[in-house]
Amino acid sequence: MLGKIPLKATQRRRERHMNDDFGDRLSASANAKTAKLEMAAQAKIAAETAAAIAQRAARAETSAARCARLRAEGLQVGNEEARG
Repeated sequence: MLGKIPLKATQRRRERHMNDDFGDRLSASANAKTAKLEMAAQAKIAAETAAAIAQRAARAETSAARCARLRAEGLQVGNEEARG
């Protein structure tokens, strides 16, 4: 079979990267940064919803009940303050 030998995926990525000029890489980096900041903003908004707040409160109640049960059994409970 004569002709071009198929390249591995890593070689294709490397060649594609080598053909990009600096402006293309810079704009790709800026786009990735913008997307990351948008994702962080959406996560912050989602964390402040009523459902998320209620879920954290329920987890805190469960944790407190678990710690109280362990204390009643005479077991040592650690890192209560660290868990919040």
